[in-house]
Amino acid sequence: MAGRLHEYDSSYGLFCLDSHNNTAALGERGLYEKPDGTVGVSLFGEHDPEITARRLNLGLSFLLQAARMMHGAFETPAPRIDELWAKLELHQKNFS
Repeated sequence: MAGRLHEYDSSYGLFCLDSHNNTAALGERGLYEKPDGTVGVSLFGEHDPEITARRLNLGLSFLLQAARMMHGAFETPAPRIDELWAKLELHQKNFS
């Protein structure tokens, strides 16, 4: 095992918010606070692409980190993984 079950358990729900219709996803997409403080419900709420980008960024970070750890454990070169990791780090600096 990679010893990352806790990350799977905590992140899986987060990554699924954009694809599953569970209560958390429906709440995030369909509930909002009105100016008077009451809760509003929207069947077709506006999509915020930045939220999805942040989730995908987190998932990609986990994926590339796992690939780097595997190559490190087996002491095999992974120039393409290193290149992608560098691009991701650059993107993260520009994105924040």
